[in-house]
Amino acid sequence: MTRNALIDEADKIRSYFLGTLSESQAEELELRLISDAEFEANVLAAENELIEDRLDNTLTETQARNFDKNYLSSPERIRNLETVALLRRYAKIRVRNTANSKSEDESHVSFYDKIRELFSGIPAIAYAACLMLIIGVGLAYLWLGGNTADRSLQMEYASLNEQDLSDLNRFRSLPLITAVPGVVRGNGGNVKVLNSEKSVFVRLVLIDLQNETVLNASLFHSNSLLLKFDSLKTYEVNGSRELRLLLPANLLQKGAYQIKASPIDNPGKEVIYNFAIE
Repeated sequence: MTRNALIDEADKIRSYFLGTLSESQAEELELRLISDAEFEANVLAAENELIEDRLDNTLTETQARNFDKNYLSSPERIRNLETVALLRRYAKIRVRNTANSKSEDESHVSFYDKIRELFSGIPAIAYAACLMLIIGVGLAYLWLGGNTADRSLQMEYASLNEQDLSDLNRFRSLPLITAVPGVVRGNGGNVKVLNSEKSVFVRLVLIDLQNETVLNASLFHSNSLLLKFDSLKTYEVNGSRELRLLLPANLLQKGAYQIKASPIDNPGKEVIYNFAIE
């Protein structure tokens, strides 16, 4: 990848976190994030840098406003910011304390003091390097830990949805989401999901896609991709067809969601289904 391409990619990732990337570009980025480990590392680094810039007040007024409004839109991202701020504050205190006092006993020399002594010729750079390492590890834990859980759900439910879902009696005990394109259907419109429930059963009426026997489907919340399923079988019901799938109940918190379905050979022919969780 050329230098200009790398710069463009970094700008696109930053725009994604600031919420200024177009919906189609954001979806493309999220799909790539699921399958490309190297790209995931680049995204992690870009997120780290963006948080640092916000804490250092080096973002423009518009960028700072978008950061506060769009990046800090989930508890996980707020924890990211708090973690970095806490580590920075701790590191500053350590630097100040070690600068004002020296250990009298080598056996009581702290890890940070040893690092400072090792890099005594360039203490500022040494501490900066340590800080970045700590921040990187902290963010990696938060980011990769969350992604590991997401990937586990992705794999589990991709496997479940590959099974035959033709027997509706198997799913009568599950919360049911039924929808037609653009319209929420079901009892009272919104769907209630209890904490004790593991899965939700979804039935999507195929109107524009009624001739399709296999479809791809993606679940979105607040324009963020949650799950993606490929080559899902459709089912015939009274002369028409519908798409059926199982979703993890613990992923469906209160709010509005979208499922985007498209033919495997024509992804541009996309149909959007909306539903809400109470």
